Amino acid sequence: MNHNFKPGDLAMIVDSRARDANVGRVVSLVESMGFPAVYFWKGIEYRNTTSSQVWVIEVQGDPLETRGGGHAVRGPICEYKLMPLRGEFAPEQQKAKEAEPCA
Repeated sequence: MNHNFKPGDLAMIVDSRARDANVGRVVSLVESMGFPAVYFWKGIEYRNTTSSQVWVIEVQGDPLETRGGGHAVRGPICEYKLMPLRGEFAPEQQKAKEAEPCA
């Protein structure tokens, strides 16, 4: 899935494989790490079995829960775990947005 993200874009974490506690959190995309099969972040090896683009993200406020049970305000995440909060949406997401009632 390609959302045409750019550094500085905002996104919401929507996939629980990014930790249940992080779902619904809004993050800023810092930089793309490309499509690595294996990558390292702070000495920990990660495997990208989905061949997804990997982004370095940053969160404001409370830190995100990490894989090792720690917390961080910046780290890597696969793009498929994110939903864009502005710009281009996938057709099914756009239809859902249009169907939302106004507050």
